[in-house]
Amino acid sequence: MPSFATPLQAQLKEFALPPGKASSLDYVRGGSIVIWFLCTVLGFWWVRDFAARLDFAAQGRYYIFYAVGLCTVGICHLTLGAKKISDVSYLPPFGDFKSGALALFFISMAVLSPLSIAPLESARYGIATWGVLCVAALVWRSNPRVVRLAIVATGCVVMGYLLIVLVKNGMSYGAVGGVNRNRYCSAAFAALVCGFMTRGKLRWMIALTAISLMVMLSSRGTLLGTFIFLFVYFAQTKQLQKVIGVFFALGIVGLVIVLLARGGGGKSDPILEGVLKMSDAKRGIGSGLTGRTDRWDEGWNTFRKRPWVGYGFRTRSNDSLESKSAHSGYINLLLDTGLLGFGLLIGALTFDCLRRRKFTKTMGKFYGLSSIPPHLQPIFDVNCIAVAVYARVALLWLLDPSYLSLGTPFNNILLMLISAPVAVLTSRALASDPYFAPLPPTMAYGMQMGRAG
Repeated sequence: MPSFATPLQAQLKEFALPPGKASSLDYVRGGSIVIWFLCTVLGFWWVRDFAARLDFAAQGRYYIFYAVGLCTVGICHLTLGAKKISDVSYLPPFGDFKSGALALFFISMAVLSPLSIAPLESARYGIATWGVLCVAALVWRSNPRVVRLAIVATGCVVMGYLLIVLVKNGMSYGAVGGVNRNRYCSAAFAALVCGFMTRGKLRWMIALTAISLMVMLSSRGTLLGTFIFLFVYFAQTKQLQKVIGVFFALGIVGLVIVLLARGGGGKSDPILEGVLKMSDAKRGIGSGLTGRTDRWDEGWNTFRKRPWVGYGFRTRSNDSLESKSAHSGYINLLLDTGLLGFGLLIGALTFDCLRRRKFTKTMGKFYGLSSIPPHLQPIFDVNCIAVAVYARVALLWLLDPSYLSLGTPFNNILLMLISAPVAVLTSRALASDPYFAPLPPTMAYGMQMGRAG
């Protein structure tokens, strides 16, 4: 049998086994995933202009809808015939380094919340984020085939809703109604990631739609993150020729969209100026990354005053100098949690990323990337997606102010991927377990020659 390090990792078998006939309750639980993600973006409907973005009632709707969606998915996966609920080993307490470091991170945030500049907010967000992570772990306990179908359906539903909001509220000043371009396009990217749970043509339809929206709205950071995601994903599956072809096609489509949207006016280069805004006074090369470099300097100087424990988890409210956002996830994480929290969280995510990459690399070498058994293909794909999302996060946290925030579809899928099962396997472990049979002919021959020698 393979040497699984923890009970959580041992559930790879349950995750990858061909499921039996799905029950109606399995589909109800799957539907709750769609509801959760849809509730996260439902508030976009009422943000019709920039003034509505600052409206207290509009902001309140985001929290209410998100809470409704989260409670729906949590209740459905704790009841309705969910299996093995008494076994809490799937929750992320101290199973391995990643889950242990995450547990220590949230426990330390709770313990240190009295030292925060906003104690109640830090305690509330810490408990809530830990709770969402546990709910995300619960999702993977349901029928694996239905979970994947539900995630793909989520991508379709979220993308369709974003298009409806675009038509309803219109586009002006780089926003959809009053929804910031980056927030809107981040939701589109989350839909793209969900679509990659299937290998059919549907994922390319979702991806093309998402990238078209990013080009139209000139969301440069999201475009860069999408490129990194696709490149890393296909680099793992050794399909880089597809990446080149896809980006060539998307580049042509993007060029046409920009030309139509801009009407040929303004600057001469539709890519550098129409999309990337390279000469724009507020967003161009001379703007210091839209003023980010100045914010980074301010944030770093503020961090040096409380370097060890920071100012409190999720206290970037811009109400004072101490709570001012540095417009960088890494610096905001340092400001909020200090070196203690920064080391725990970054260490946990780095460990998880490297472990998942090792898993996909081992599987690829053992079977060959084109010969992975059908019952193991889903878990292989999930780990490829997770590694690609981690790569996207590694760069975008430099430019984006949020890190582990709640209330966005992308962070929903990020927390789900952090909680997804993974196993530490070696070729020897694979070869010794009949579950992973049949052996590739080359591997079987090599083992026979090794025994003969």
